[in-house]
Amino acid sequence: NNRVSHSDWITDILAYINDHLGESLSLTELANKSLVSTSHFSRVFKQKIGIGLIEYLNTKRVIKAKDLLISTSWTISQIAEICGFESVSHFHHIFKRYLKMTPASYRKMQK
Repeated sequence: NNRVSHSDWITDILAYINDHLGESLSLTELANKSLVSTSHFSRVFKQKIGIGLIEYLNTKRVIKAKDLLISTSWTISQIAEICGFESVSHFHHIFKRYLKMTPASYRKMQK
């Protein structure tokens, strides 16, 4: 029986995402890694995780950024890059959407 069970590749891809958050991760790249089509990847990912890939990546990246904003003195742009955001403005936009404040205000509040 060489049918790969859903959960196997999902588990692997979640671990891969975790280890490579700082890189730009595309649906196509992740689907290729999982050896499934992009549409299958999207469907199963959303089924198993409850949210879509982009939403998932953004959430993980914001969580990592929050941690770095508190635990390091790195600049906002360093943190944006380490967490895999396309640009500082993209980082600001996503961070604000999730936390209703800018990364700088978040850092100040935690001090």
